[in-house]
Amino acid sequence: MEPEFANQWITTANASTNLWKWIYAYGDIGLVKNEGFNPKFVYDSGVRMSFVADYFEVFLPVYSNLGWEVGQRGYEEKIRFIVTLDINTLIRLFTREWY
Repeated sequence: MEPEFANQWITTANASTNLWKWIYAYGDIGLVKNEGFNPKFVYDSGVRMSFVADYFEVFLPVYSNLGWEVGQRGYEEKIRFIVTLDINTLIRLFTREWY
C-alpha cells in the first residue's frame, strides 16, 4: 500500500540542477507518516521544464519509489505544473531582471 496522503506528518527535501538552458533535473525525497503505520520513505525524480521561472513550469516524473514512471498507466495524471495567473505576480514578471 503506497501512501497517497499523510494524516500525521510529512517531511520532504527537494533539489534540482540545470541540464541545459530552461531544462532541469529534479529530485524529491521524503518521509510520510500515517497513524498506525511506520513512516514510509518516498522519492521521485524527473525533468522540469522552466519556460518562465516561477510562472510557467512543467514537471515530468521519470523514476520514483513506484518504479519507472514513464511506462506506467495514467502517466499523464502524474505530470505536475505551475501556472501563475495572479495579476500582481504577473506584473512582477515584467519588472524583474531576466537571466
